[in-house]
Amino acid sequence: MDQQNFKIMLSYNQLFENNYSSNIEVERDRILDKIASQGIDSLSDYEKRFLDSFKDGNQEEIYNNQNKTFEDEMFKFILDRIEPYDGEEGGTRYRGVIKFKEYGEELVGSIVETEDGRVISSFRLDSEKTDYDIVDPEDIYEYDDFLQSIADQLREEA
Repeated sequence: MDQQNFKIMLSYNQLFENNYSSNIEVERDRILDKIASQGIDSLSDYEKRFLDSFKDGNQEEIYNNQNKTFEDEMFKFILDRIEPYDGEEGGTRYRGVIKFKEYGEELVGSIVETEDGRVISSFRLDSEKTDYDIVDPEDIYEYDDFLQSIADQLREEA
């Protein structure tokens, strides 16, 4: 076993030796399952930072910083996780929940920022209603600006 694989295995053993809160454990298990099914190269920067954080004991900080909230007077987005976008354009997918304050609706989905800088949303209330079906046409520009500001902030933090 080479030194790099030994370090990785040692880090994973440390993950299991400690007792962590359920959210941390669920996130750890999700990432380890991803490694098992897709390989270590499939991990996002956040997932690598999260696993590395077990060495320093700051996994809660890394996890909590990942679950950020973005809010303005009309909309609220709660980030769940960041992952690579595997579409033709490539880029980054920001998964989470968006809340439309005025309409009382909450949708699960994602914001995608493609490598060429386009921002695309994909939120659904049900199989037929999307975020753009809910937003009043007069509020579309504000909604698009809100999505763009989230992508800009997350890109700057990466």
